[in-house]
Amino acid sequence: MSEKIIDDRSDGYVAIEISEDKMEAFASFFPSSGKGRPLEKVQADSALNANNIIFGIIEENILRAIEKCNSEQKPVKDVPVARGTKPVKASPPHINLKPEFFNREKTVVKADGSVDHKESSPFVMVKKGEAVGRIFPYRAGVEGKDVTGSVIPFRNKDMQIFRAGENLESRGELLVSMAHGRFVIDGDNISVTEVLQIPSDVDYHTGNVSFAGDLVIEGGVQDGFRVAAGKSIRCKQLIKNAEILCRGDLTLDLGVKGRGNALIRANGMITAKFIEYGTVESRTGVSVSTSIMTAEINTLGKLTMGQKGIIVSSTIMAEKSIEAFNIGRENCAPTTLCCGISFVENRKLENMKVRHDVLLEKIQKMKNRPNPPEDLISRMLEASKTQEKEMDTIVRSLCICEEAYIKVNGTLFAGTEIRIGHLRIKVEKNQSRVLVKADREKGQIVIGPIL
Repeated sequence: MSEKIIDDRSDGYVAIEISEDKMEAFASFFPSSGKGRPLEKVQADSALNANNIIFGIIEENILRAIEKCNSEQKPVKDVPVARGTKPVKASPPHINLKPEFFNREKTVVKADGSVDHKESSPFVMVKKGEAVGRIFPYRAGVEGKDVTGSVIPFRNKDMQIFRAGENLESRGELLVSMAHGRFVIDGDNISVTEVLQIPSDVDYHTGNVSFAGDLVIEGGVQDGFRVAAGKSIRCKQLIKNAEILCRGDLTLDLGVKGRGNALIRANGMITAKFIEYGTVESRTGVSVSTSIMTAEINTLGKLTMGQKGIIVSSTIMAEKSIEAFNIGRENCAPTTLCCGISFVENRKLENMKVRHDVLLEKIQKMKNRPNPPEDLISRMLEASKTQEKEMDTIVRSLCICEEAYIKVNGTLFAGTEIRIGHLRIKVEKNQSRVLVKADREKGQIVIGPIL
């Protein structure tokens, strides 16, 4: 700071100090002594001129200080008397992202304060039509001035400039996602990808995964975790005791080892090397190259096995057909095969049977009362008849695939239970290279050679 005293006589005077960056000036006002002249505005102006202060002068501060100094006959010090204006940086066109898109971790906290690692996720998901940020146009900079009137040039604002990539478009001043997917920041590039690639297992590092697009898992899926995809899933390693939900095709480079509780469901085709100890359901079809062991397979399409594919101790319900090399095995629990039946309708029927049995049990308990409520029993009996009609309708529609068949290129082992439509048989002896179909005219299942 520099100081310059304009008058050292008995007259009132003003001393000026200027900040090092010349953006502020301060004045100290001193009253007259003896017969000296009182402080006047002209003395303040002279002090400002002597220090080359010509910009940003605060007149009201000067006048107020002069009045106070003269009336109280005391110095008034360090009064801001001039202030410069800082330059405003220029802003290039840029995208201002919402804060949540910089937080890569989604942490879910339980009621007890602990972290739910299964529900936490390192991925940022967006929905179609969701705004991810705001687009700002170029904003010109503004020069500044210090108290001496010197121009301070503006600079460009130092900021990260994002470039919008795949599935991101401007809608007015907003940047909007054009697809359901994962929001990705890669350096200065931002995008929404409809393919989520997980480079590891689905485990406590990833949490449960729910993605609207295609999903590629480089590892496997560990016990107790859930994976859901709006399109296809490809998993390159083992699926353990996990839950997989897929609206598209599900491709398993290995297969499923579920220890009894794995649940795999897909709208599209399910392809795997093997399935063990789990439930697998597909609306389109299932293809397993090597083995199905102690599993439940349901499909509205076909179940096809590889050239030497075997089915052991499992329950299969395929509406169109079942093809395998061997079905069954010596000294193992029998396999049950169902064809020509929609597992969806069959499940609906089984659930209705359970509800009907519960209703009949309630009716019987009502009848056993000392004073049975006849009106209520009558209404319950009517409800029971309605349920029976609904079940009868489903039963008649169950056998909808007239061409359903089971083809065994190797051995169909004794003990295997077969159902085609409403017809049932149990295989009494081992048979090789057979085709199993329903003879509608004879009303029985026929096992014949593959021609």
